[in-house]
Amino acid sequence: MNKAECLQFFGVDDIMNLPKAVERVIQLPTDERDRIYREFMRMNNYEMGRDWFQRVYDAEVHSLLERCETLQFELKYGKAKR
Repeated sequence: MNKAECLQFFGVDDIMNLPKAVERVIQLPTDERDRIYREFMRMNNYEMGRDWFQRVYDAEVHSLLERCETLQFELKYGKAKR
């Protein structure tokens, strides 16, 4: 599962909102929570170790770092558009 699929599954558009979305699922009645959990496991090929979630966040951090580096380069060499 990639970042976009994960965000779509939980109905959020920003990774910063993901923890609250997961918390909402956790607080659902057991039968509804279990249905969502089973679907999530199926979509994630039943891989529920820490690594799958870390990949989602790592992709976001990598993207953020690239944007920062680009902005720093543009600011340093006067190419930033304002």
